[in-house]
Amino acid sequence: MSTKRSSSYTNAEDTHLCHIYLDVSQNPIIGIYQSKDMFWRRVENDYNNSRPSFITEVRNKRSLLCRMQTIPTSMGKMRGCIRQIERLKPSGASEADIMNQAKILLSQDNKYKHGFRFDHVWPILKDMEKFTDNETETQSPFQPETERQELFLEFSNKNAMQRERLNDILERKMEYRELKILMIDLNTITDPKKREFMNQQQLKIEAKRVEQQDKRSQNASGSFGDFFENLQGPGNGLPDY
Repeated sequence: MSTKRSSSYTNAEDTHLCHIYLDVSQNPIIGIYQSKDMFWRRVENDYNNSRPSFITEVRNKRSLLCRMQTIPTSMGKMRGCIRQIERLKPSGASEADIMNQAKILLSQDNKYKHGFRFDHVWPILKDMEKFTDNETETQSPFQPETERQELFLEFSNKNAMQRERLNDILERKMEYRELKILMIDLNTITDPKKREFMNQQQLKIEAKRVEQQDKRSQNASGSFGDFFENLQGPGNGLPDY
């Protein structure tokens, strides 16, 4: 005789179950002085007797137990990823930023490639000791420090790297454009106005390059002079010539 398979849990059922689980487990009398079987019977009774009208399916204790094994596993994984991101101390990162980075880290685990599926119960269970202990860190997808750092830096610095790369491309295009202008032979331009315009462009580019060269020379000579000035400073221990 085949048994009817229960349907998947809805977000509302997960939320209701987590509240019931916390109520039963945190009761100082019920939570301590009873066996595991009695504990889950109490969860089953409270869950089904207090479920809202829009939750129509009755769940047995085995189903509830299995669900509460799945949720903590995912919560533990997520918490471990958050701790790894927090350990990197990202500057200016908000709680939401850290959460998003942790989700990206979690998705690198093949078991969680579809992402974190329990945002709807995260606020309920995130501060519960069962899901915040240090043991959950060992379950996170990346243990080597370098891998964690590389993954975080890849995403946190992505925009900065793109801007830097874009600026480099634009600068190179500008240099190429200026070089093409400098290579134009003015004698080949018959229109006087166009020839004068191009002549002014070449003069501007040459003046710009001379100015840039002067700045580079000043910086180089300044560093070189500072080096010898430091050598001649008081208390350097060098004999006078």
